Amino acid sequence: MCQRNCESTTDKAVRLIENHRVILTGFGTGLVIGDNDTYQVEKKGLHWSCDCKWARFRGHLKDCSHIVAVKRARKEPQSQVAVAKLADLLMEAQVG
Repeated sequence: MCQRNCESTTDKAVRLIENHRVILTGFGTGLVIGDNDTYQVEKKGLHWSCDCKWARFRGHLKDCSHIVAVKRARKEPQSQVAVAKLADLLMEAQVG
């Protein structure tokens, strides 16, 4: 039986996307507002990197949930609609 968080990497990535916590900042870059911090994800050649602790120590084994979330968000443009609307609202608030 699971003693800690039993959420799979894919399940967590889906949750992050559904809660609009993945922001694509470029073709191969993104920010993910995780459960404990905000993480920078980027594609370097054929490989992806994330600045979270898990990726630094276990990233060679498999992608962290933040990388999976950015990869999925790239394939699901509709996930960025709410994020884009929020960005527009924030920009309007600063201008006015």
